[in-house]
Amino acid sequence: MAEDGKEKLYKGKRMVYHTPLDEKTNRPAGYIVAGTPGEPSIVGGAMLNYQGLAGKIVKGAKEGYDFIELDLWNDAEILEPHLAERIKHLRATHKIDVGIHLRINLDLTSALGPIWDVNHKSLVTGVLGATEVVKANFILMHSAATPILEFGEAAARTAPSTLVTPWKDNLAAFIESPLCYDHQTRKRILENGLVPRLKWNVYSANKKNIVDKEKVEKYDVLLKPRCKEKEKEPTLKDWAISKFVKDIWFPGTIPQAEVMVAIKDVKTMREVFDCDTEAYLLFEKWFDKDEGKWRKIIEKILKNLEEDAKDSKNKIENLQRELQSPGKSEEEIKKINDSLSALIKEFESKRKKHEAFFIEYKLYFETIVSHEKQGYKPKDIFYNHFEDMIDLFNKSIGERVDDDKGKPADSKFPFMTKEKNRETCDNLKADLVILEDIKKKNYVKIKLFYDRYSVADNFSYWVQKGSEGEEQIAYRTIAKWMYVIKDPLYEKIVIGDKEVNKWWDENKEEVKKHKSELFGEFKGSDEQNRIDFLDPDNIISYTSLKGGVIDIPLRKMVAAISAKYIQGHLDRPMGTDKNLYLENSKPEEAYFKASMDRQLKNMRINPDGGNNPENMKCIYQYMYDEGVHFYIETQDVLQEEWRGKVRIMSLTDHIEIIKAFSDHYGFDNVSYTMDFEHLTSNLLNPRQQIEQLDKGDAKYLSMVHINPPSSVQGLHKILKKMSFDAEYIYGWLYKLKSLGMSGAYFVWEMGKDTGGGTYEAPLALRALAGELKKGTKPEDLPEEFFGIDANFRAMQEQAIKAHGLDPLRDMFFFKPADHTFIGQMARAANAEIADKERLR
Repeated sequence: MAEDGKEKLYKGKRMVYHTPLDEKTNRPAGYIVAGTPGEPSIVGGAMLNYQGLAGKIVKGAKEGYDFIELDLWNDAEILEPHLAERIKHLRATHKIDVGIHLRINLDLTSALGPIWDVNHKSLVTGVLGATEVVKANFILMHSAATPILEFGEAAARTAPSTLVTPWKDNLAAFIESPLCYDHQTRKRILENGLVPRLKWNVYSANKKNIVDKEKVEKYDVLLKPRCKEKEKEPTLKDWAISKFVKDIWFPGTIPQAEVMVAIKDVKTMREVFDCDTEAYLLFEKWFDKDEGKWRKIIEKILKNLEEDAKDSKNKIENLQRELQSPGKSEEEIKKINDSLSALIKEFESKRKKHEAFFIEYKLYFETIVSHEKQGYKPKDIFYNHFEDMIDLFNKSIGERVDDDKGKPADSKFPFMTKEKNRETCDNLKADLVILEDIKKKNYVKIKLFYDRYSVADNFSYWVQKGSEGEEQIAYRTIAKWMYVIKDPLYEKIVIGDKEVNKWWDENKEEVKKHKSELFGEFKGSDEQNRIDFLDPDNIISYTSLKGGVIDIPLRKMVAAISAKYIQGHLDRPMGTDKNLYLENSKPEEAYFKASMDRQLKNMRINPDGGNNPENMKCIYQYMYDEGVHFYIETQDVLQEEWRGKVRIMSLTDHIEIIKAFSDHYGFDNVSYTMDFEHLTSNLLNPRQQIEQLDKGDAKYLSMVHINPPSSVQGLHKILKKMSFDAEYIYGWLYKLKSLGMSGAYFVWEMGKDTGGGTYEAPLALRALAGELKKGTKPEDLPEEFFGIDANFRAMQEQAIKAHGLDPLRDMFFFKPADHTFIGQMARAANAEIADKERLR
């Protein structure tokens, strides 16, 4: 809606010649009888004259359709010589318009770089073919052609490939700079319109990767202070490392694999680094070589013991020298010997005490101090002896510590007890509580693992090598990012979805039973608990806990991510195709240049500006400006095991995608094509899908592939007037009209069911369109709708007259005409013609 409350008028060019379109939406203004001529290889050699796009138009016009949907079976069909001239002539001759259905296996939902690239080129070729060659009313494509991915530890392994974002950027670079590729999110941040769902630092960004260079100054001013404020908050990179370090860098068996189990989520990842820092500060406080309080005390005690023993030894040596001096009386000698014996006993006691103290703290004196003398750095000492350090501290305050055999043993020399130093003892005990907790969580081991195996350097290497990995890594990353920044697609398809809400109401008690294995406290309101559960990490973890069953939340999450990848393709600047130009009698070189110039001029935001990406329209904008409407459709299953698992399937998901796209781009140029057969093949009931729509939402549904549902893949069963198919399909269309479908292309697609009777499909479509326009209720459909009219009655009466007496045939005195000489000759010549002539 415009700001003044009036609905916006469609402002793009109109590629239409004969089809009535709504001036506000560029959708059909009525119900258009349309068909697809099919694929030549399907209908046999006799129909090869109709191969190619121009031939398909001829065939469709002869079948009796008012509009032709041209199916591209491969991109090369667009490159047929002189195609534009032939199509222009045919459209003028037959007064017929056309649309293009891009190749059936085109899939814009892939996160694998090579596949993304191939399909994007197909999209560009199809769009250019529609605008430059065919002059099509619309482009139609399947929303997804591949099944839902498996996630988590138990997921089936898939071949790794380079991973990309929806906009084809390096996934790892995106993880490092999550705001650099999505214009809308960056705009929301710069305008203070984004409050992240989680307490994350979403303002972190690598300035050199920012797409809009003019935003750099604004970024410096607005975002850097926020980055500083949030520098201790988790980032997308922290989360990615916590989730994928094993998948990306250590897919096989790794040393110290137990540390990976401890990394549950990004919160733990952040705690690892924070606790590591905290533990090291305590290490320096008590264990630093120069300033450590504990070391000063133990060194002082050792020094005192050594000095006491040395003092006793000196006294013994003095007495021994005195004893050896001449002139001593026996009494003096006895007195000296007694003193000497006492001193020797005292010395032995002190020596043993010194030795026992040294042995008690041997780990410190022999190992740690020895390592320092060998040049070990303090950080190395900390990591190598973190747990030893805790044991030494416990011994010093009198706590029991396991001996060499693993049995608890009392401390023999607790030198930091309250009796000896109350304040220092209390401080050490308080710090030991922190250190013991860090030890229990294994955090220092984890950090040591990360440092030892250079995880940070490996991440940089991963960026440089194109983010190679399994596709589920990209999908999980984009899902988490969408959840955190409250992406409209995730909000509409997952957070605010009616099916998801219903599922939560039915399963929340079961979910809470597993809350210890999920992320979050689940102690808030029911609404907050629901939103917490819909964190992609929880959806995936719960799916794993339930044995990989694809529940509604997982299916909706995948649909939202897939839609984001489609949006990423549509966001990309429009490109040219040098293989695509219009041939005619003019010299090819000159016309090639003219064609390329025209392509470029239409693609530029400023027609006279340059061809830099900033001046090129995005694909969605280009289609809108050229008058080409964009349709998405549920894909038929390409493999039997994919039934019910295609990434985007349901009618409501597609409607939410359309609404989100319209909000994202600021104008409406996308609709849904409902294919009854495709929905059924994906195990979705068309009637139930329609009933889930809200009032008015069917206005986004302006094309219907009216093929009766079938269990045979690609059958595209013929629709006949006199059939139950026509009756129930009319009921579905009537319901759609009541929900807002005021106009639509009614398309019958030719498929495998071409064994005669294809001429009946357009007749059936006209009957559907005619009664729908009148507003006839399904229960009030007239006999004429089913083909029971005056002609039909006359033919039936004639047949009855001709064959009514057949049971008495052998009892006639005169034989019937077909047994006479003339009758037999006529039937022998052409029985079919003879029967038709009898009815004239």
